[in-house]
Amino acid sequence: MAPEAYGRQWYPQRFTVSVEQNEPFLTSALSLVDSLVMHALAAGVSAEKLVLGGFSQGACLALEYAAQNPRPYAAVVALSGGLIGETLDTSRDGKDMTGMTVFLGCSDVDPHIPLARVQESTVLFEQAGATVAERIYHGMPHTINEDELNWLGERLTSLD
Repeated sequence: MAPEAYGRQWYPQRFTVSVEQNEPFLTSALSLVDSLVMHALAAGVSAEKLVLGGFSQGACLALEYAAQNPRPYAAVVALSGGLIGETLDTSRDGKDMTGMTVFLGCSDVDPHIPLARVQESTVLFEQAGATVAERIYHGMPHTINEDELNWLGERLTSLD
């Protein structure tokens, strides 16, 4: 299942502003992801077979959902994204993300995604026990590249 954001955006402001500035849109988007995850789990799909991911706002949303709802997902794939908020929510500390695999791919000069936020997101997931693959691409524009697609393809193939 691949939901599409209404009007091509999940929330109206940058992901690095206060959460309140992106409400009620952010809560609505996270609720949609939650309903899809719950539907899959209810249908008998284990969390170990679920992949959450997206590009840009979708990447941020996938990371945020996974951080708020930790499970041993097959993968959480963030193609040019980071955790949402003006500052990272340290209340996530203590949440066990063991068994979760997270991929963060981004440019070192992405005009929409600060490199520091990608790195902070990596640290938060690692400290919570997730296995994280962070790949920073030199000079890449705000896009998806072949290396990222290859990583995702290999991960999906390994789920068989």
